[in-house]
Amino acid sequence: GYAYCRMLFDHDAPQDFIYIDVNDAFEALTGLKNVVGKKVSEVIPGIGESNPELFEIYGRVASSGIPETFEIDLKPLRQWFSISVYGPEKGYFVAVFDVITERKQAEEALRAAEEQFRGLVEQSIAGIYIIQDGRLAYVNPRFAEIFGYDSADEPIGRDALSVVAENERAAVAENIRKWLKGGTRSISYSTTALRKDGSTIEAGVHAARGSHGGRPAIIGMIQDISEKKRAEEQIQGYIK
Repeated sequence: GYAYCRMLFDHDAPQDFIYIDVNDAFEALTGLKNVVGKKVSEVIPGIGESNPELFEIYGRVASSGIPETFEIDLKPLRQWFSISVYGPEKGYFVAVFDVITERKQAEEALRAAEEQFRGLVEQSIAGIYIIQDGRLAYVNPRFAEIFGYDSADEPIGRDALSVVAENERAAVAENIRKWLKGGTRSISYSTTALRKDGSTIEAGVHAARGSHGGRPAIIGMIQDISEKKRAEEQIQGYIK
């Protein structure tokens, strides 16, 4: 869409603007008809109150001639617009725009889904982690609790094998190497894990290949199964 307009000022403060020329796409995108020669306050009643920033930006460009690009939710039209505005001569501006409502709705839906997912992950009773380039790129609060860290930020950037007992690191690394090389998407195993204070726990691990930040990563879940292991050993002792 395209609109060529004259800005109306009151003591240098932008108050309104008049449409001088618009194209067919303007009408198609906004649904506004026969606007040439009219003030925007007539064409879209209440826009000054709902979107004062629109007048500020247009007034600034009409005065300075310095172009600006912005996105705005024009509430009276119930549409989001991406607008590039230029100042061809003092007191005038040209707005070139497109409707981006669908993109904004998609972004909002994605943001809501991400927040819901983050809430589920951060409140999970299982430790959840992401490994990228051999290092911990993300852990949830439960992971930090299992391994005795003060916060979920503390282990970030550490070698992923640093949370595995030293005598089992080679075996775990080899298992992961074979898994990544093979066709299986996920893997489950148990190992002796190393906590921050040097103590160990028995851990059950389930991991899958995925992506993080657009790059390959390992996304996994870990649980402290020490009590389960002890119970199994006790049961075996009774059976014998």
